[in-house]
Amino acid sequence: MEHANDKYGVVFVAELLELILLHLDMKTLLVSASRVCRYWATTIAGSPRIQQALFFQPLPPAETERPESFTLNPLLVEKFGRCFFDIDRKHTYLRRADSFLRLPWAPEGAIAKQGTAGSLTLEKSKSLESLTRGNSSWRRMLVSQPPPPSLGYLRLDVVDIWFHEVYTTQINPRPPLKGLTMGQLYDMVHSTICDRENYTTWYRVSWDKARELHQMEVCKEKVSRLLEETNVVVEFYRQGEDDHDYDCGPWDIISVREAFRSEGCADSKIEGLTEGELQEFQPLHLDVSTPIWYHTVEDDSTVDAESCGYGYL
Repeated sequence: MEHANDKYGVVFVAELLELILLHLDMKTLLVSASRVCRYWATTIAGSPRIQQALFFQPLPPAETERPESFTLNPLLVEKFGRCFFDIDRKHTYLRRADSFLRLPWAPEGAIAKQGTAGSLTLEKSKSLESLTRGNSSWRRMLVSQPPPPSLGYLRLDVVDIWFHEVYTTQINPRPPLKGLTMGQLYDMVHSTICDRENYTTWYRVSWDKARELHQMEVCKEKVSRLLEETNVVVEFYRQGEDDHDYDCGPWDIISVREAFRSEGCADSKIEGLTEGELQEFQPLHLDVSTPIWYHTVEDDSTVDAESCGYGYL
């Protein structure tokens, strides 16, 4: 009996329990282990090593320089897919607001709905209600370990058919955090592309290196420059006022915005933008603006983070 008590007593020694829990997969550690008992929950919350394994705290030391290598958060890759983590292919298409309808937790069948442009209202499903709560754990998760020290930002505005303006900046993590979280990245993309005035904006999240296809050479050069300072850049390409070739399918864009909006999310305000440079439009690849709407099979594929060196270790 005494021997049995010693055996089970191991799980109530904080140091030993920590070692055991660190061998669990991330989903079990996050969802199940903390529900075993109050002592386990306290140990998990108070252990820096476990919090780092769950991507809630950055690996030491908290660097302000770009990490040479990093591991993407596997739960975020699974939950947000190619909309935010299209990393395992040489070529990636730009996306628009309809890509939110392709998220694994989007209302079932929404992407396949047919109808007159803007005629349908997207209701917030139970899964959306749950996942867009302000206290959802994914919002506090770092996108990678070590985390990017900042979020690179590029925006191209169409002045007319021949000239475009290009803006760039580095956006620091929201204090008191010391790394980019999924909440900050998500809010930036959501508030920019799901807007009545900007719903024709294309976007792409580029990791580690610039993608092959860009509308202009200057954009590829600036993205590459931003990625010398951090590991991730979000690119936005705004169309001209006369661009009416996109309508988010049958869904009203305001209802899409509200359905996917997180509680307490404020519109992302961009500060420190470099002055826009007027550039003559010299397209590199016109197929970069092919709507992702027409790539259902390709876009629904699973992201293979392991094959390109960003998998969970």
